[in-house]
Amino acid sequence: MTTSPTITYTLEEFLMRFEQKIDRQFADLKQEMSGLKTELKQEMSELKTEFKQDIKELNQKMDKQYMEIKQEISSLSGDVKALDERIKGIDKRLENLEFIVRGGLVAFLTSFVGLILKVLGVIPNIKTL
Repeated sequence: MTTSPTITYTLEEFLMRFEQKIDRQFADLKQEMSGLKTELKQEMSELKTEFKQDIKELNQKMDKQYMEIKQEISSLSGDVKALDERIKGIDKRLENLEFIVRGGLVAFLTSFVGLILKVLGVIPNIKTL
């Protein structure tokens, strides 16, 4: 016949050993969590530093582009002023040309009307000496 195994320790001893195992596992887990927490803090710090550096670089690029755009606008402003002066000069010439054309048109119309009146016999022929 086979004999059944006998348990040589009490329930209290079993529970104490079980509790110690659980405590060790929680201690290990707590240590791992502490290590992860430290790593996360370090990574967050590195990301924060990188992020600040990226923002600084972007600000520098934006400042550079802003200055370039400002210079281009300044250059265009000078070009617009020069163009405005040229337009004013052309405007004066057109006013003079308009005066001349208007005078020529009035002279042409007057002579044309005079010619028609002479052909129709309204104005008598005057002989010149």
